[in-house]
Amino acid sequence: SIVWIDSLEYFLGTINLYRKIRFINGEISQITYFEEYSNNVKEEKVTNSNGIIQSKRVINFDGNDNMIEELFYSGAGTLLKRTVYTYEGYLLDRVERYNESGVEFERLEYQRF
Repeated sequence: SIVWIDSLEYFLGTINLYRKIRFINGEISQITYFEEYSNNVKEEKVTNSNGIIQSKRVINFDGNDNMIEELFYSGAGTLLKRTVYTYEGYLLDRVERYNESGVEFERLEYQRF
C-alpha cells in the first residue's frame, strides 16, 4: 500500500530541487524547502501543511563539495544536533556527533588498509 506521495519541484531548466511536497491520503502533510547559498551552504526547512516550520537542517560544504558540518534545528530555532565530517585527502576519515549542549555522543573513525 502507498503510505505517502512526494511531489518534487525543481527550478526551471536545472537539476536544483526547490521544494518537496508530501501528500498522505491526498492531503498535504509537510513541505520541505531547499535553498543553496553561494558560501557552500545548503538549507532544508520542513514545514507542516500550515507553513509552520517544524525543523531545519543546515549543511556546510568545503571547496570540494564534501559535507563538513551538518546542523539540525527545532522549529523554534534551537540547535538539536551537530555533526562534523573530517576528511583525509578526499576520503571520509571521521564523523563526530554532538548533542544540543555541545557534548560529543558518537564518533565514527574510518580505517583503511
